Amino acid sequence: MQPHELIAELVRRTGKSTLQVAREMQKASFQGTLHRYINGNASNPTRQTAKAIADYFNLPVDALYDKALALRIAKERGLAPDTRLPPVVLAQEPAPVRKYHEAEEALPAVLMARIKRLKAEHRKGLISMMETYLDAVDPMHAHAGKARRA
Repeated sequence: MQPHELIAELVRRTGKSTLQVAREMQKASFQGTLHRYINGNASNPTRQTAKAIADYFNLPVDALYDKALALRIAKERGLAPDTRLPPVVLAQEPAPVRKYHEAEEALPAVLMARIKRLKAEHRKGLISMMETYLDAVDPMHAHAGKARRA
């Protein structure tokens, strides 16, 4: 997986446009650059651009330059083509949509207090990491977690 493909998949999994992602990065004018990068039209971003993207997706900056590192991260996060499961068609009712962040009452109160003190963007990042982890360990419900973003 090429570095720009990793970022494209991470953007796609947010369910947001490149403009929305750029705004969340506090750089709305960055949307064009991000769009060109994920489409493979800007293969070697500046270090500042790479840092902004890496920080948003909680990646090492080198993942935007190193194909092997990008592939390793993609595999770890269940994004690499060889780690995806084929779609399963069920003849029964779909499972109810799970919202990972609604399981808050199951978390220890001390942990919940720490999470609630986080800035909104850090909470979003934490939820995104939790979803990625849960998608990796519970792939049968991976699509249900994505449906809530619609």
